[in-house]
This record gives sequence, structure tokens and C-alpha cells, in this order.
Amino acid sequence: MLVTGNTALNLDVSTKLSNALPLFLLVIVGLSLILLTIVFRSLLVPLKATLGFLLSIVAQRGACRSGARLADEQARALLIRPPLPRPRSGPRSPVQTVAGLLRALLR
Repeated sequence: MLVTGNTALNLDVSTKLSNALPLFLLVIVGLSLILLTIVFRSLLVPLKATLGFLLSIVAQRGACRSGARLADEQARALLIRPPLPRPRSGPRSPVQTVAGLLRALLR
């Protein structure tokens, strides 16, 4: 079954980019390693730079995933918020009123 629309196109593009990412990173890392080795005439500096680049990619991917997980948890907490307690009847002091408002805001 063929599907069209923005969602289908976005999914197709995302899939193609995800499939091309490992080859792209391999080419970029390989070329940068070769170029830095030629420029610095050393192997230590290019290896450190390449390792730093790869670690930054890994950290960025991890940050994106943990950020998405945090957003999911916050959205779930908003959807499953417990009902507010019923107000008590009778007079309340101004301190109790302010404390109740602060508790409601901090939930």
C-alpha cells in the first residue's frame, strides 16, 4: 500500500538519512584523519582529534535521547496528574491561603 503526505515523506527522509549516517561518518572521520596526519606529520594529534569528534557525536546522540525521554516523562506526568484535593470549608488564615497557592503552583 502506498501512502503519501508530509508524515510519510518525513519518515522516508528520516529512514534514508539514518541509513546513510554510518557511511557518511566513516568517510568524514577517515578523510579528517588522513588530512590531519598529513598536516601535523604525527599520528597522536589526529587520533586525539578523531576520538574527540567521535565522543562528541556519541554524547550528542545520548543527550538527544535523554532529552526526549525527559520530555516523555514530563508529558506523561501532565496527563496522569492526580486530581486536586477538594477545598476545605470554613475560614482560613492568610498564611494558609498563600501556602495553598504555593503548593498548587509547585505541583
